[in-house]
Amino acid sequence: MRGTIADPGEPCGGANAVPGVSGPGDGADPALVEAWVFGRDESAFARLAVRHAALMRRIAASVAGQAARRDPGLVEDIVQEALIRLVDALGRWRGDAPLVSFIAALTRKTALGEFRKLRRRRAREGDDWTAGQGTDPSSGADRFRPENRHGEGDPARVFEREELARAAAALLDLFREPDRSVLYLRDAEGFTYAEIAAAVGLNEGTVKSKLARARMRLRTEFARYENQGGGT
Repeated sequence: MRGTIADPGEPCGGANAVPGVSGPGDGADPALVEAWVFGRDESAFARLAVRHAALMRRIAASVAGQAARRDPGLVEDIVQEALIRLVDALGRWRGDAPLVSFIAALTRKTALGEFRKLRRRRAREGDDWTAGQGTDPSSGADRFRPENRHGEGDPARVFEREELARAAAALLDLFREPDRSVLYLRDAEGFTYAEIAAAVGLNEGTVKSKLARARMRLRTEFARYENQGGGT
């Protein structure tokens, strides 16, 4: 059984996957892209949007961090902007990397841009948007909440898994880009090194070294979290 990002010893793909939404290995994406790019088949684009929307939301939330938890509408704004950009961007996809990597890169770039705009706007307004960094236990934990297959019906196990999800969301806020995305895409989404490299614009060797350092730091921070009582 794969762990969560709060247990960084091994990657954990699939925990957040939604059946029928994003299936880069099922062969449907290339046909849908072709139908949209060459035939302007709106139903094909709509299916692509549905298949990948959940992943786009999770990536947007991971990049925006506590800002997204303070402003729940920020994630949806990012996803909508990313989908608008995807309309034309799909014509640039050549199939040399999985579409999921292409969409992850576009969503991440959109999120970084929107986050920078938000930061500048709040700075002009004198809003200390960094207040509460890494401490808000709200919906950001959804990024790391594994399916409750083994703890269902057991309140103690459900609570433990919820606490780990909240801790993971808070700890990820400690990392800057691209380290945050490298760690998230590998250990929460289960991306391969090649997919991560395509998504963040780095070579695989750099991805591996950044991931190793990020995991080491995450272990240290998680140990500190547990020594402080695990948020209880």
